[in-house]
Amino acid sequence: MFNLFLLILFLGVIFSFGWYFVRVILGEKKITHLFALGPFLGLVFYIFILNFTSRVIPIVINFYLILGIFLATAACLFFWSRRQGEKMEIDLDKKWRRIIGITAIIISLWAGLVAARGLFADTTYTNHLPTAATIAAGNFPVKNIAAPKELLKYHYAPEIFAAAARRVTGIPLWRAYDLEKIISVWSIFLLLFVLARYLSGNNLVGYMVALAGVYGGGLNYLHIFDGLRRVYQKFFLKMEIPDFFSFIPRIINGEIVDPVIGTINHHWTAFGFPALIAVIFLYLVSVSGSIRKRWLTAAVGAVLLGFLALTAEVFFGVAVIALAAYPIFLFFKNRGFGEEVRRAIFISAIFLTAGLFLAMIGGG
Repeated sequence: MFNLFLLILFLGVIFSFGWYFVRVILGEKKITHLFALGPFLGLVFYIFILNFTSRVIPIVINFYLILGIFLATAACLFFWSRRQGEKMEIDLDKKWRRIIGITAIIISLWAGLVAARGLFADTTYTNHLPTAATIAAGNFPVKNIAAPKELLKYHYAPEIFAAAARRVTGIPLWRAYDLEKIISVWSIFLLLFVLARYLSGNNLVGYMVALAGVYGGGLNYLHIFDGLRRVYQKFFLKMEIPDFFSFIPRIINGEIVDPVIGTINHHWTAFGFPALIAVIFLYLVSVSGSIRKRWLTAAVGAVLLGFLALTAEVFFGVAVIALAAYPIFLFFKNRGFGEEVRRAIFISAIFLTAGLFLAMIGGG
């Protein structure tokens, strides 16, 4: 039976681990970076560790065991940060905190509402819900349900999360997929904002890039004006509008090209998009950071790259090409092997070597 308290506890432990990992281990103090990276990295590490350790520990035990380890680790990191007197850096003024926070909450819940009210590939494709159900029952390493003697060659990271949420909290599997969409849009929007602001140094540029990144890919967002018309007719003119909410899915689901907020209804992109953005951001931070931060951030980025192979193979390929090409781009830009180019080659080598190794042994 579904237990809301257990769901809050489940997500709270995972997000807290990610938050304090980013804050203490990576040494990141900026509040926007913590909100963007913390929850998603906690989720990635939970799935990543489950995928590797459940080969020797039954996954039905591991669902809880790793949560316990995460809880203990988060508590230790919390007390350590308190002991060190480290404080977060509020890197946005009050106006921008409100704008970014309210926007992230609205579009995340909006995406979750659309996912909950619709039937997408996640809830209709035969390899999703049944596979997640068998993982929740102990199918690991994951066997192909259509050929039980064979291991599943598939991007099953979303199924691992759905199975864990189902086993721990009792949430219906199809609602676990809806939950993935909320987490995905929250992470995509904030990661795009952080990445664009990191490159431009401008809050407005970061905000517009984040919005364009979530709703770009077509002109579907113009249906919002139809929504405003319907709101006026229903609440001011008191007209009866039988399909009042129909403008919402039209904003999200395109007829030719879906924007990101529509594409994330395919389970592999829900985790794939934020993981790809996080890889790019951590790579740029690694190239420009101090020696200690360079190693740590590159190591985490390599784990994310390996995770991409388990959730979005296409994005994994894109990331590998980009990481290999960036030092070459810098070489021609700087006209030689300067310090920046040598750092980029070094960081790319870490990302690609560790990321490709993890991808090869990660399954899927």
